[in-house]
Amino acid sequence: MVLGIVKKTPNKARLLSFDLIRALCAVGIIVFHFSCELSDTVSLKVLHSYANGSWGNTIVNIFFLISGAMLYYNNSEIKSLKKFYYKRFKSIFPMFYIAFLFFYFLSAAKSRNAFYGGNPIKLFMTVLGIDGFFQYRMVNYYQVGEWFLGAIIFLYALYPLILKIFNKSSALITSICIILYVTVFIPNIWRIQQGANLFACLISFVLGMVFIKYKDKWYGNLPLFIISTVFSALIIFVRFDFIPENLYNHILAIALFVSLAFIGEAIMKVTNVSLVFKEISAFSFAVFLFQHKVINIMFQIYMPSDNNLILYFAWLILIIVITLVLAKLLTLFTNWLLKTKAYLKFEGYILREKKKV
Repeated sequence: MVLGIVKKTPNKARLLSFDLIRALCAVGIIVFHFSCELSDTVSLKVLHSYANGSWGNTIVNIFFLISGAMLYYNNSEIKSLKKFYYKRFKSIFPMFYIAFLFFYFLSAAKSRNAFYGGNPIKLFMTVLGIDGFFQYRMVNYYQVGEWFLGAIIFLYALYPLILKIFNKSSALITSICIILYVTVFIPNIWRIQQGANLFACLISFVLGMVFIKYKDKWYGNLPLFIISTVFSALIIFVRFDFIPENLYNHILAIALFVSLAFIGEAIMKVTNVSLVFKEISAFSFAVFLFQHKVINIMFQIYMPSDNNLILYFAWLILIIVITLVLAKLLTLFTNWLLKTKAYLKFEGYILREKKKV
């Protein structure tokens, strides 16, 4: 998955600043969901939202930006649909299934019911990785991955079509996405939150592709960095009421993406610091998978009070550390599994080319 490790491809340098962005998104989503558990804590509202929107939605928008950017960076052309889709499967589903099964068995044992989510047919949604995306419509067997895992799976499935249009005219596909995104704000059309609407995710995803196509014009551009940083500060600290909140979340995500890409180039030149961000970036998908589960379990153990901010932040740091350690272990186990003879045999069968007659 794009949030996982990004390998260097021939003739393409690794964009180190993107490791920084992925790592910050991974830790940021932990902080946001931690604050959601105590959303009424006024003194720490800064961890949950800013003047014009939600940190959670902004982080997710950055996530879709970088997903589209890196997918296009490494797959600006697709020679084999089978290999493309297999690579997407391999980067998402083995780790997802492992994490899901662990929490599924815990829930089944606790409820003493293997079908605690209702009709077993609903497990098919889990097999496809979209149970979290549709959880708002029906109770199912959702355990890990959040709604945005389903969204990214849909976008990856559509990517060959998106890419075909994009390579013919990036302006055309961007215009189409903007029109589709506008429908998100029309009342009574969609039965889903604006931020989770697939069209809201699509616009960020495609804009990430645009950023890569025109990387030479903005990447490392000092004047643009200054403008985007000032713009970010205004949206974060000054309240405006003339556009919808979800639009602010997208605008801030774009501005922060540009600023962090510029800052990251400098930060990632510091060896010790870059090693930390590279490491977190490498297992960031695992962080996104089950960080909410870890937070929920930790809050069942202890619920900190905002009356003691030192204890509150100590608990937050402990949750971050535990989540990162577990994410690393999950990534190591998954990587080991993908190298076993059984899996390599399965992979060989999937990628086997049919003999021409």
